[in-house]
Amino acid sequence: MVVGCFIVFFSVFIFILFAKKKLIGFSYRWLHGSIISGLFFMIGCWVTWLNGDLNNNLHFSYSNGNVYCAKIDEPPIQGVKTVKVIATVYAMQEGGHLLKCTGRLVTYFSKSDEVNFVYGDCFIFSGHPQKIPVPANPEEFNFARYMAFHNIYHQIYIKKNNYQKLSVRKSNPVYQYAFELREFVIGILKETIHDKNIYSVASALLVGFEGDIESPILNAYASSGTLHVLSVSGMHVAIICKVLEWLLMFLLKLKRGKHIYFPVVLIILWFYALLTGLSPSVLRATMMLSFVIAGKWSGRNSGILNTLSVSTFFLLIYNPYLITEVGFQLSLMAVASIVLLHPLLFRLWEPPTKLLIAIWSIVSVSLCAQLITFPISLFYFHQFPNLFLISNLLIIPATTAAIYSCIALVLFWKIPFVGFAISRFCYFCIWFSNETAEEINRIPFAVINGISISAQETLLLYLILALGITYLIQKRWVHLTFFLTLLICFLVFQLVENISFNKQHLLAVYSLKKHSAIGFIEQRNCYLLTDTAIRNDKGAIQFHLQQHLWKVGVKEPIFISENYKQGLFFKKGPFILFDDRKIIVIDSSYACKLKKSRQLLPIKIDIVVLIGNATIRLDQLMEHFNCKKIIVDESNNYFRIRQWKKQAASKAIDVYFTDEKGAFVVDI
Repeated sequence: MVVGCFIVFFSVFIFILFAKKKLIGFSYRWLHGSIISGLFFMIGCWVTWLNGDLNNNLHFSYSNGNVYCAKIDEPPIQGVKTVKVIATVYAMQEGGHLLKCTGRLVTYFSKSDEVNFVYGDCFIFSGHPQKIPVPANPEEFNFARYMAFHNIYHQIYIKKNNYQKLSVRKSNPVYQYAFELREFVIGILKETIHDKNIYSVASALLVGFEGDIESPILNAYASSGTLHVLSVSGMHVAIICKVLEWLLMFLLKLKRGKHIYFPVVLIILWFYALLTGLSPSVLRATMMLSFVIAGKWSGRNSGILNTLSVSTFFLLIYNPYLITEVGFQLSLMAVASIVLLHPLLFRLWEPPTKLLIAIWSIVSVSLCAQLITFPISLFYFHQFPNLFLISNLLIIPATTAAIYSCIALVLFWKIPFVGFAISRFCYFCIWFSNETAEEINRIPFAVINGISISAQETLLLYLILALGITYLIQKRWVHLTFFLTLLICFLVFQLVENISFNKQHLLAVYSLKKHSAIGFIEQRNCYLLTDTAIRNDKGAIQFHLQQHLWKVGVKEPIFISENYKQGLFFKKGPFILFDDRKIIVIDSSYACKLKKSRQLLPIKIDIVVLIGNATIRLDQLMEHFNCKKIIVDESNNYFRIRQWKKQAASKAIDVYFTDEKGAFVVDI
């Protein structure tokens, strides 16, 4: 279909190109642009299809083998209990023959196995890779889709006796050196800066390694609106470029020195991008600077917007899935907004002193970047930092100084006293940045959490912003009219959504491995019945449940453990009355009581939820309760769930298993 559409567009383009001006006059000039845009769109579809590994017939998932040879693509990631490795399968055994294949997958090894893999190592393993499962709970982070955008669709947990490391290695020497250099740099920072909260931020600032940063620090930067400084981005690349300019300026004074200077700068910039893991924002910045440097090398200067467009085009030709990366989207929108809006905003006030000029420059840049990126931030992160101007004004200079000092530390750490002095200065800059982020995070109402907007509302916000900015620049009433119309539409959508929140009554039995969580959602309140482990695990609630709660308008859940009554919710023991629906939650202790009790007639119950390894057969349950629906969550062990599935099939009982179908959510 794509090829057919491309042929049609290309044929029309050729016809227009050679047609006489009388047939297609100036008034139809829009047709030229539309056809060219259509051609580029078809090329994009074709390139995207080519980049999809599943479109390759040699992908390992299309075979019936169970023994595979794979090589490690990236340095292993150490987890709490497992070691995560991204590997490429290059051969497999099928029918006694070793066949060539392709495809990437996520492999997990037990940390107790003392896995000592590094980048480039090859290993052979047996097993059956499984598709990465889709989210079991509504609005939960879609890890399967995220990995699919990286051309990874399968995962496998490999036991100790099912794999063996091979003597052969398959590594790119440039990547190999870059990874080793990154480990060397991180080692220097660890050796010279002993505080984990400091050197972990230093590692993120300099080489983009965020694996050692603890959650409270990340949350503090996110809430203060300065999380972007911890992700290596255009600012970091620009600092590296500035340092190179200082160090290599002498080359420009030599005859034909520019033919040495510009290639050296380009090579070092791209090596730094490789060192930081080729993150989307770094790729965008490095590609842009490469075009700028190439222009200066040839004696020509190009417009920033043209450079941004061309660099984005080539990056998406190289990897069309980059457009799905949040970092790439934010970086692209931020640079575009700064280029377009910052000159206009900066000219509104002329500060009288250099200090005020520097402050106004940071403030105006932050305003421009925040204005254009906040819809994307709301869509992905569901929060807005109210004090982003103050935090950026304090943290950006501190982290900028920290980056310069980290570079100096890596260069001079061996020199006595000099290395110590630089490390103390670097320590102070990062300590000040961390403390500032944490203090701002402690201020009441520093951040608005729980904002949930759809993709359609995000696009609508961008249309509103575009029309509003266009009106302020051109002062045309037609733009103001459309701006106000779309703004009213957005407000109406929000009003309708809020009205629906005030009428909702939902029951949600969530799907959590080895744990239970049952939500009774009444208007904007959620009475959450969970086990103790989940109640005390904020990370699990944030990952599995919070996104859905925000989606239905709930800011914070109310945890229920004992008897409780509020609104339409009433709980006494295992029995719950919620909006005239009778629900009973049966755990192992109450199941034992049921088996010992005798009753003449079953009690009418709307929903029965079995949790916590309730030791009861379904036929016994039906003797006690005349229920419309039985729900089994994943706090029950695997073998008991399997027994219930057999009983449900033989007795034709309607049972909902969350391990198969995901969370059970119903409007009561």
